Amino acid sequence: MTEARDDAAEEIRLNEVLRALPLLDELFLGMQALNADLVDEYLQELEAQLLREYVETERTPIPAALFVSALSQMWVFAVYELLRTWRQRAQEIVKWAKTLEALDGDECQAAVAQKRREIERRASEARHAEVRWQVFERADDARFVEELRLAVNRTERVFRAVEAVRLTLAKHEVPRRAGVYAAAPGYARIDIRVGRQRSVPPANPGDPAL
Repeated sequence: MTEARDDAAEEIRLNEVLRALPLLDELFLGMQALNADLVDEYLQELEAQLLREYVETERTPIPAALFVSALSQMWVFAVYELLRTWRQRAQEIVKWAKTLEALDGDECQAAVAQKRREIERRASEARHAEVRWQVFERADDARFVEELRLAVNRTERVFRAVEAVRLTLAKHEVPRRAGVYAAAPGYARIDIRVGRQRSVPPANPGDPAL
């Protein structure tokens, strides 16, 4: 008798995936990662309820579908901004590390002092500046900087995919085709497998929701 497969194939949480990226252990980025994860879990519950209601009634539950669609769009925007901010910070650290490599002795110390003053000017308060500066201090760790560079490269395709969806939803434009209107931006249909709202227009506007 074969053992029933345990659902123990435990699903990895979004927060775990994001926090595994170097630099996402930074306090404020970490808070955003947690927020995206919490909304993601809530959305999955809503999607499951939406699918159950759709199957039971054999009709699209319009109010529930609209809410799931709206929240899904907000989630895409949030995840895009988190990834964009993380990549910007990571690239700034990699660039700073290259600057330090080219300097020696007094020049290096002067550059570090200047960078510290710049961070303090950019921060709204002293303790905030300290949190920001801690990241720049790690720029002399070659292993960390290389890990950061590789992480940015590895997540390029995911980021571009999220960016494309975000562009369609937020600007109603086709990605990589300046000024071309997107077809039915924001129009979503129920994915019969999980209840998720898919932002893909139907082949025929008269087709029923799937």
